[in-house]
Amino acid sequence: MDPKFAVLDTKWNEYWIGGYQVVKKWLSYRPLNLLGRALTVEESRHVTNMIRCLAMIVLLTDELNANYLACRGL
Repeated sequence: MDPKFAVLDTKWNEYWIGGYQVVKKWLSYRPLNLLGRALTVEESRHVTNMIRCLAMIVLLTDELNANYLACRGL
C-alpha cells in the first residue's frame, strides 16, 4: 500500500459531516435485513465513489484549511 494512503483505513470511515459519520450513515439505511437484498452494483459504485471522495478530502485537509484561512485573510 502507498504510505500516504495507509492512514486512510480509518480516517475516511471516521469522517463526520453535519454530525454524522458519512459512510456509516449511508450504509445504515441499507442493511440486508431491511432491503431483503445485497447492495446493487450501482449502490456499491456509489459508496465506493463516496469513500474515494472522503479519502481525498482527508488527504487534502491541511491544504484546504490553509486556503480557507488565506481567503479569509487570517
